Amino acid sequence: MNINCCFNELHKFFGNRNLDSYNVRDINRFIVHKIEKTSSSTARRHIATLRPAFKYALKQRYILRNPFEDCLQIDVPKTTIHYLSIEDFAKLLVVIDNDLWKDFALFAVRTGMRLSEILYLKI
Repeated sequence: MNINCCFNELHKFFGNRNLDSYNVRDINRFIVHKIEKTSSSTARRHIATLRPAFKYALKQRYILRNPFEDCLQIDVPKTTIHYLSIEDFAKLLVVIDNDLWKDFALFAVRTGMRLSEILYLKI
């Protein structure tokens, strides 16, 4: 995750604040907000990006304490990934009557790309 994006999210949530004004309670509120508005995985990525940034600020003596060191630890539940069998995919292709969508399905399966990745492709 991009560090600028993470700091923008922190800024959006708290407003314009100095790094040394954050405490563990603030960070925990931010984490809970991220979990509620997005997901635990996104919250974990924000922590994984911001913790070392604050660690660097501590090392450079911009702050006296890294509030991410004692923040909430998030357990992301294990999810089971479901795949289509070759037979199921063949059945799917038969019922798709739009050639463009059939091409999308074939392209996705053959490349392993997600729909969002395919939609952002540029020629």
